[in-house]
Amino acid sequence: MNRNRERQETLVAEIRRQFGAAGNARYLRSLPLFEVPRNGNAAFETLLKRVDRAASEQGGRP
Repeated sequence: MNRNRERQETLVAEIRRQFGAAGNARYLRSLPLFEVPRNGNAAFETLLKRVDRAASEQGGRP
């Protein structure tokens, strides 16, 4: 079990290192914003608008 735990900790450290890497940050900035296709579902669209508004109020992406 100890060897498995060491592997997991090493993997966690590597993932955290890569998240903070400059190359990864550049790549993520180059991606388009996530967009949900509009399909006419009024309740879902209302929910998305509320989420967007809440994110904007907290300093997230508008």
